[in-house]
Amino acid sequence: MKQVSIAISFFILFIFIFGCKSDTRQNAANTLNLSGIYRYDLNNNLIEMVLNQENDKVSGTVTYALDGKDKNLGHFEGSLNDNLLLGTFHFQSEGVMSSRQMAFEIHGDTLYEGFAPVQETDSGMVFKDPRSLTFNKSMPILLIQSE
Repeated sequence: MKQVSIAISFFILFIFIFGCKSDTRQNAANTLNLSGIYRYDLNNNLIEMVLNQENDKVSGTVTYALDGKDKNLGHFEGSLNDNLLLGTFHFQSEGVMSSRQMAFEIHGDTLYEGFAPVQETDSGMVFKDPRSLTFNKSMPILLIQSE
């Protein structure tokens, strides 16, 4: 009987310790926390994002080094709404500063970049209609280190 009691006590302790463990990727408002380093690196194509999140605002550095294209280095600023990160990428390519709107669909620890027709404005290239975004599932940008 004493052994059963001890076994039940250990079982309850186990459930309490491991059952109360929270997902560190969720913040206090129970929304996704994107802070961390994300990377896609395959076939001479590299996308790296170092993101920091405060509430629904996300910012960080972004590097695009795609095979056969000029390297783009810059800064991203955006907002998180449900599983969509939408913002602006200010970058330098061939010595020229440019800006373009970017979108990422979030699935767990993976970001998928969104594409749609764009138009040029005074502030750079922006999506004509963000509702028409399609997401590139062939280049998943994976979380490699959370912060």
